[in-house]
Amino acid sequence: MGAQLVDSGFKRIKLGGGNFGIDAQSYRNILENVRSSVGADVEIAVDLLYRWKNFSNAKKQAERLYGFDLAWIEEPIPADDHVGLRQLSESIKIEVSGGECLATHAEFDEFIRNTRPAIVQPDITRCGGFTEMRRIYELAMCHSSRFVPHGFSTGILLSATTHFLASVPNGDLIEYSQSTSPLASGLVANPIQLIDGRVIVSNEPGLGVILDEDFISRYRVNVEFNT
Repeated sequence: MGAQLVDSGFKRIKLGGGNFGIDAQSYRNILENVRSSVGADVEIAVDLLYRWKNFSNAKKQAERLYGFDLAWIEEPIPADDHVGLRQLSESIKIEVSGGECLATHAEFDEFIRNTRPAIVQPDITRCGGFTEMRRIYELAMCHSSRFVPHGFSTGILLSATTHFLASVPNGDLIEYSQSTSPLASGLVANPIQLIDGRVIVSNEPGLGVILDEDFISRYRVNVEFNT
């Protein structure tokens, strides 16, 4: 799978989910296979989904992964563990990222000031839309954090994220999900295309999204309310 992604233009790969992050030997084996498949020039990042218990556990686990030359470790411990995340960011050689579960400029202000993440990852559908996302972007830039939005769900989110990143300086990295979920692959009739490792911004009005009405009809649930 990794080699196929590289052949299709991906220059960076992020993996996680399932049982990844629980058993140390298991995820080391996975990373060994992925690194062998994609080669030394492709960046690999991992998403832990908060599975490392606390600072001391996360530090120990992260140090075991130094040999894989990881680009970053995402959400290693809960986002509200500000002390643990700050200690982790300051004590390991791999960049720490987070913030996908947060909402509003106020939450990100507290998060960035207290944890000093190398990478900030707001989700435009959770953090307040384009206006609030712009304020969070400017906040990240003021604190010298990279800005890599979370974008794992639907083609609508991917399109919104693409348009936002195209509107700001340094908007050079987007999450292009390979999920096989029907919502990820079927909701939008004209999904954002990836060509030679780059997404193409749609020229259609608004977000450029054309919904697949047949798909929506197939999954529609009618709810009746008694009055």
